[in-house]
Amino acid sequence: MDKYFYHLDLPPMDQYFINEAEHADFKLTSYPNLYRADCSFYNMPFFKLLNDRFGECYAKYYLTPPNSFYDWHVDMNRYCVINWVIKTNKEARTYFREPIEEARIPDRKPIMYHLTEVDYCGAKPTLLNATYEHCVANNYNERRIILSMSLFKPTTYQEVLEFLKPLKIRNYSLT
Repeated sequence: MDKYFYHLDLPPMDQYFINEAEHADFKLTSYPNLYRADCSFYNMPFFKLLNDRFGECYAKYYLTPPNSFYDWHVDMNRYCVINWVIKTNKEARTYFREPIEEARIPDRKPIMYHLTEVDYCGAKPTLLNATYEHCVANNYNERRIILSMSLFKPTTYQEVLEFLKPLKIRNYSLT
C-alpha cells in the first residue's frame, strides 16, 4: 500500500461524465488559484455513500491548461481526494515529493527531494493522500481534465482507503 496514492478497484468513469467534463464551463477561482467547473456527480450513489460515511464531500471538474505547472502544495482542509482522469495526454504528470533527509543542511530549506509519480490507470479512480506535497505538470499543448472528489478533515487517507478497498460498484451511470 502506497502512502501517497492507491488505485481503487472500482469501474472507470462513465461516458456521461466524460462528455459533461469536456463541455464544462471552467472558471478560474481565486483560492486556490485553479480552473474548476460544476459536475453532476453529486447525484451518484457512490458520492452519497461517501458523503453519508465521511461527512461533507465535494466533487468538481478541474482543468490544467496546456503547457502549465500547478506548483507544489499540500491541500488545505482536505486529507484525501479521489481522482478520475477524464482527459489527459502523454506529458501530464502528478508527483509527490519528500525531502531527502541525508542531503538536507540543518536550518535550510531542502532543495533535494525523493519524487513519486502517480501512475493513473486510465479513467479508473485513484485515491490520493493530499497531506503530502504534490504538483501537476502538463507539459503538452492540450488541456488535462479530472473529476476530483474531496474528503475533508477529520477524515484521513487511511480511513477512506480501508472503507473503499472492499467496496464493489458496478458503474457510475446516470443514464
